[in-house]
Amino acid sequence: MKKISLTILSMAMFFVVIAQQVPTSNNAATPNQQTPIIKFESTTFDFATIKEEKGVATCVFKFKNIGKQEVQVLSVRPSCGCSTTEYTKESIKPGGSGVVKVTYDPANRPGVFNKSIAVTTNDPAAPNVTLFIKGNVLPKPKTKEQLFPVQQGNLRFLTNHLSFNLTDNETKVDTLKFYNAGNTKIELKFLNLPAFVTILSPSVIKVNAGAESKIIVKYEAAKRNEIGFVYDKFTINTNDSAQLEKIVYLSANISEDFSKLTPEQLANAPMLSIDKEEFDFGRVLVGEVVDHYYVLKNEGKSKLVIRKVKASCGCTATQPEQMEIEPGRSTRIKASFNSAGRVGQQHKTITVITNDPRRSNITLTIKGDVYKEDAIEIKGDAQKGEGSGTMYKIK
Repeated sequence: MKKISLTILSMAMFFVVIAQQVPTSNNAATPNQQTPIIKFESTTFDFATIKEEKGVATCVFKFKNIGKQEVQVLSVRPSCGCSTTEYTKESIKPGGSGVVKVTYDPANRPGVFNKSIAVTTNDPAAPNVTLFIKGNVLPKPKTKEQLFPVQQGNLRFLTNHLSFNLTDNETKVDTLKFYNAGNTKIELKFLNLPAFVTILSPSVIKVNAGAESKIIVKYEAAKRNEIGFVYDKFTINTNDSAQLEKIVYLSANISEDFSKLTPEQLANAPMLSIDKEEFDFGRVLVGEVVDHYYVLKNEGKSKLVIRKVKASCGCTATQPEQMEIEPGRSTRIKASFNSAGRVGQQHKTITVITNDPRRSNITLTIKGDVYKEDAIEIKGDAQKGEGSGTMYKIK
């Protein structure tokens, strides 16, 4: 029994000695050690709200040497070019203090930000310290010129282009906002408007110098009588000596409205099928013309009407043989790709719009590779990070 007690006592004394030799585990050296120890008052600074027009904002991170040897900040690196830094470069004696000053530039950086600054020190327990700055930049108020960037004479518009997305029996209204940047009153009149455009504003708008106004435009798709993407414009007549006529551009994506079809009408509707929607012509010499026929078939129970066929560029000519296809019958669309002036990978599209309520708008593709006789072919190797496809370097 006595022997066991002595053994337990010996073990207890051994663990006490070991515990005295092992430092506390808090990932930092203690002030009693013979090392430099850097301690920041705070590692995060919140600017809260910064006004962009007031320019740069600066904060200061203070630190102290609570160790037994001199502490030194070796480098300070912001995470982005939006911040610049200054810091105490000389060594700090025990008990002394220093600063890291961070300046944030809010110019053209509206909104919330959160940036980091990497600090390298000679403290063996904290060789890398990360500081953070955060806040919210309020954008500076825009000038009239910025608010109304499109200039036509002495009038400045928010935009002179209205875009509509509507069905063929739908009417939509949009507004053009503008500002008189001149020194005299300007009168606006609306003459010779397209049949599908109505101005809901007064027929004559008078705008004093420095004043803002608006033009309310109504667009009627039924009167436009077109399907697909359409582009138009109209003229505003004014007494502005700098530019009498102002141009307004209109674009619209008009789709056929099938929403009111009954189940019986849908069952008896036309149904478009295409033999192949993508054609790859392989490799051709620049200047060659590639012809291809897409076969369209009506597998529905009523007449299929081709409303529109439109190529993505002038290099691709398209021509349907028939615009109307009876049930069970087929037609062809000829696509002619002219490779003149084009080298390398080509990818062109042809949009076909029909009265098939299930697939009224489809896209056909014609693609391939165009090369020159005096070109050196270079194949990319995707495995080596060189990209893919074929490129040509002209001799």
